[in-house]
Order: sequence, then C-alpha cells, then structure tokens
Amino acid sequence: MVGSVKTNIGHAEATAGFNAVVKCIFGIEEGLLPANLNFERPNPEIPGLLDGRLKVVTEMTPWSGQVCGISGFGIGGTNSHCVLK
Repeated sequence: MVGSVKTNIGHAEATAGFNAVVKCIFGIEEGLLPANLNFERPNPEIPGLLDGRLKVVTEMTPWSGQVCGISGFGIGGTNSHCVLK
C-alpha cells in the first residue's frame, strides 16, 4: 500500500516527515489507511503499480498492519526516514 500526506494537506516543506508520521500513527492506531486524493491512473514507468505489487490507497481502507515505513523529502533539504511499529 502506498500513500502520501501531501495529497491530504499540501506541500509542508520542513514538516513533511512529521506529517507523514502523524498519518501513519493514525493508520496503526485506528486500523485504517487514509485515502490519497486526486489519484487517477498509475505511472506506466512504475511496473509495481501496473502489476499489482504496489497499490495507491484511493479510499479509506481497513488495515491490520502494524509496521509502516516513511520517507519524506522537503524541498529545502529536510529529509526523514523511519519505520513505525
């Protein structure tokens, strides 16, 4: 499952990583993956999206996972990477 907090609240610059952490904590605690907005079709250059190995979350989705990975890249050079359990 693939998601982005940017579709929900816009580009957050230096707080992008923190916002992703909040979205993932919500998913873990509530057992729901929040939807990504405005997704229409997969990029044909990403084979995993075309063959089903990856899926963009397009609606609120029940989730029983307990591990969530985050990568955030701010335009000013603020980067964050973590795994939440």
